[in-house]
Amino acid sequence: MKNLLKALVICTLIFASVASAPASPVCQQEGEESWNSLQLYGFLVESNQPVKVGNKITYKFNLRNTGKEPVTIGFGGAYLKSSDGQIYRFHAKEVIEPSGALTVSSTFVAENTGQLSVSPGACISTSKGDICHDFSSCTFDVFFECPAGWSCMTAEEASGSYVRYSEEVCGYSVSGLAAMVKTPKYCFREIQSCPEGCECLTKSEAEKQKMDPCGKTFCGYENGQEKYCYRRGVPDFEVLSVEVERSEDCERLDYRESPVTFKVRNSGDGASPAAEGELYIDGTLLQTFSIPPLQPGEEEQFSFNFQVLCSREKDTIRVVADSQNTVFESAESNNVLEVELSCLPSSEGSDLTVVRIWNESYNNELRVYYEIKNTGYGYACSSQAGLFVDGELFAVDDVGPLAPKESREEAFYRRYSIESCTGNVFEVVADVDDSVLELDEGNNAFSVVWLCRDFVQQKPDLQVGAVWTEGTGNSDLTLHIPLQNFGKAESPQTEVVVYENGQQVATLQVSPISPGGIETYRLLHWSPQSSSTTITVCIDVQNDVDEEREDNNCASRILTFTSTCSDGVQNGDEEGIDCGGSCLPCNRCDMASLPSRFDWRDYVGLSAVRDQGSCGSCWAHSAVAALESALIVESGASSSIDLSEQHLLSCEQDCEVGIGDWCWASSGDCDGGWPHKALNFIINNGVPDESCFPYTATNGNCGSKCGDWEDRTEGAVYRGKVSSNVEALKRALICHGPLSVASENWEHALLLVGYDDLSTICTQKYGKSGCWILKNSWGVFSGFSHDVWHEYGYAYIPYSGFKYSDIKNGAYYVIPSDYTLHADFEMMDGLAAGDLDGDGMAEIVHADRGDLLQIFNIGGLQSSEQMDFEEGDRIATGDVDGDGSMDVIHADRGDEVSIHFQPPVGVVSSFYLDFEEGDDIAAGDVNGDGVDEIVHADRGDLIRVLGASGNQIASFQLNFEEGDRIAVGDVNGDGKDEIVHGDRGDWVRVYDMYGTKLSEFQLDFEQGDALQCGDLNGDGVDEIVHGDRDDWVRVYNMHGALLGEMRFNFEFGDGFAVADFNGDGKDDIIHGDRGDSFHVVKGERWFE
Repeated sequence: MKNLLKALVICTLIFASVASAPASPVCQQEGEESWNSLQLYGFLVESNQPVKVGNKITYKFNLRNTGKEPVTIGFGGAYLKSSDGQIYRFHAKEVIEPSGALTVSSTFVAENTGQLSVSPGACISTSKGDICHDFSSCTFDVFFECPAGWSCMTAEEASGSYVRYSEEVCGYSVSGLAAMVKTPKYCFREIQSCPEGCECLTKSEAEKQKMDPCGKTFCGYENGQEKYCYRRGVPDFEVLSVEVERSEDCERLDYRESPVTFKVRNSGDGASPAAEGELYIDGTLLQTFSIPPLQPGEEEQFSFNFQVLCSREKDTIRVVADSQNTVFESAESNNVLEVELSCLPSSEGSDLTVVRIWNESYNNELRVYYEIKNTGYGYACSSQAGLFVDGELFAVDDVGPLAPKESREEAFYRRYSIESCTGNVFEVVADVDDSVLELDEGNNAFSVVWLCRDFVQQKPDLQVGAVWTEGTGNSDLTLHIPLQNFGKAESPQTEVVVYENGQQVATLQVSPISPGGIETYRLLHWSPQSSSTTITVCIDVQNDVDEEREDNNCASRILTFTSTCSDGVQNGDEEGIDCGGSCLPCNRCDMASLPSRFDWRDYVGLSAVRDQGSCGSCWAHSAVAALESALIVESGASSSIDLSEQHLLSCEQDCEVGIGDWCWASSGDCDGGWPHKALNFIINNGVPDESCFPYTATNGNCGSKCGDWEDRTEGAVYRGKVSSNVEALKRALICHGPLSVASENWEHALLLVGYDDLSTICTQKYGKSGCWILKNSWGVFSGFSHDVWHEYGYAYIPYSGFKYSDIKNGAYYVIPSDYTLHADFEMMDGLAAGDLDGDGMAEIVHADRGDLLQIFNIGGLQSSEQMDFEEGDRIATGDVDGDGSMDVIHADRGDEVSIHFQPPVGVVSSFYLDFEEGDDIAAGDVNGDGVDEIVHADRGDLIRVLGASGNQIASFQLNFEEGDRIAVGDVNGDGKDEIVHGDRGDWVRVYDMYGTKLSEFQLDFEQGDALQCGDLNGDGVDEIVHGDRDDWVRVYNMHGALLGEMRFNFEFGDGFAVADFNGDGKDDIIHGDRGDSFHVVKGERWFE
């Protein structure tokens, strides 16, 4: 072994700072080293420096056969041995021919701090077994990385108010010239004192005691937990009120019948513990009471009776909260409240008189009313009034206490029968039993004369009110029939009959109705016979009820139904369900022949005609009108929709010339522009409503729009060019809705809304046979302008032979999104969606490569938190803890999966996973246990099914390559989710969790395409959704049958998700557009 050339044996790296650096050699062999016929060369160890726990360490070495015979590597292989007991073996039983060599290259992860030695070695197979040899080793330091907020310092540097995190070394401080001195560094953090009233606790201790942070003051470290300053909110007991409800106002206050009631409130900002209180009357303690724990602002009411009377003229009641002074409070001055109460009101000087009497009849009975007043200056206690008829006492009424000058209207409960009337004189006497001592006892009576002939027998009078309908369309409606008794007697039970156009359609039983009463009866599931129908309703048709009038029992009303195109049934002149005839044509995107006339105004209400004024913004008006019309046609928007043309004039960012805060955009300005470029801008950025950014007919300043414009935008997902062929233009108009068009000859842009092959306007004004109908943006007027005939702001231009017939050469349609949210979405950001808060509506999850996790709902951005998200990471949602709400799953190329439960609360669970760029991740309930599993598609050709803690539940081999995608959904309706693989080899395959292939079909699937699953039509079975970079989104069943397709501006790097965004029970398609928008399109639109 004399010719052995020793390699480098110790490569310890000493760092004063532990900031990470790019990977570089830790140690490197400077020569060759031989053993038997094997020669070691090229031994190299690399890592980020300084080496820290968790770093990936790469090593490589070569073994050459320098002998003349083949060398067989033994079962022990060529290996790398580490001082912490790890051995990594390779190439067992391989043969190295003379002059041949083999290479070992791999990685491992540093797991412990301290000096780590690694040495290459090899085992040679002989007739007596393996003989092995360790070559020279490489030794280096592995340091601990300080957590956030901790600093790597020497003990001397940390002298004073510092605490050490652990005994693990994070670096060295090097000093000395002649002899190098290494002083170890540890993780330290400075401790600060808590402010007055605050305590130093761990987070778990503070949460247990329901304490709030005192800022972010770090105050200690104990048992591996950081401690911060917390405080309890300070309570404050306040006695709010003390009241006594007298049981009898004219008797001495009796606490046995009249309880003392009071409230105690915690007016502080901290919860109060239980405490004691005391109640005193005239200085005597009569009651102690317990105050329960109270939250800030919470009140507790107390009420007590006592076996005593009010003792003198007045009593003083005193209530004390926290009488033992056991609770520290923010204020101690409001714990006591005293009130004085009069024991006995004075009754001297009262005088009761009857001011007037009157009557009301009801069902042939007379009820007598009267007004009584205390005209004296003293308090009148309770008394009785009597009703006399012809001098005989007929009824008695109890009268409550009356204050001085107070009056009250009263009535005798007993009624006088009109049918048995014999009397004439009715007299009411106050204080009929002389129980009240009055100033004047001679003014208590009031009498009137009512003759029997004045009392007419009362009868009911039944009438029918205006009928009305409830429901939409013209079928399965509810007919409401109001009935009223205008008479003075109750009506008996009777019937009401309903006629439609003279034909009886229903009979309803009517219960008795009191005088003046109104009852509404309903005829359910009623469908009118025509769009205009006469409803006649008659009550008491058999004339069984004796009424005041018999000529007013019937009422008629004509009901009209203007639209029958959305009731879900085929009726009227429809050729199919809600299509054909007066409704939109059936199969309007695939019609065998075209109608001779079509005008969108015949079917929907379009937005109003605008006036661009002196600004040449026709291009913006054309683009915005196209989007408004598309939203009306496809999304059911109101005709009152009004979007901002000014936004296009002032805010497009693709500027050619800029001045100050605004710029002339590439689409155009007040000197003209291009509507198709404006539509591109709308797709990427959306456009807010008019009230957010009103039209000024100037280029304007983008900063003038409203502050919340991002939450008020509408948008589109595609704009398509239409062929200039007349028939193609007509078909696109009927299929897609009104089109944005432009004429180069006219240098003007408009909105095409219809056509008429036999237009009399075209014949009379141009001498042509057919005209386009277009909405202009010059306001509402009629007549010629620029040689073009207008009616109420709509222009008519011949198909051909007219100077502006080139209008058909620049036609574009637009496909709108149902919801548009503005967001900074960039290439390779992450996008997912799911119901995170359990409200039945999905949230959009945006993983921003700017290290931010954002959550959006239908109202816009709801929350955000920090998350280290990089290109190649993946994001998904799934209910992995089974609590009914989706969780956010982040697969990090740093080989970690983290789970955010109900963001924003940060990461609450994570586990190790060898996740690399090109891998994919999804989540779904693949085993049917009610809890979602995590599905990892590994480019190492393996599918793993994992639990929330990273435990492997199942796995199977699958040829998965970079650019492939994985999705999860119940595509066969069996109650379990299946695993769907989009293969760049132009296949889609469906598997169960164990790798059993359930179906497959061919599909042109390319790198950058998207694949998702969701129940778009609400039938309980998920569809497979393919986002194609060729500007299509297509929907398939599990066997490859195409269920629907839509043009979509989907590009490489865009995001794609499927979830029920609006809570209607059907999943929607969510598109993350690199033009800084989220577009949501209702899934049901793929089935229209």
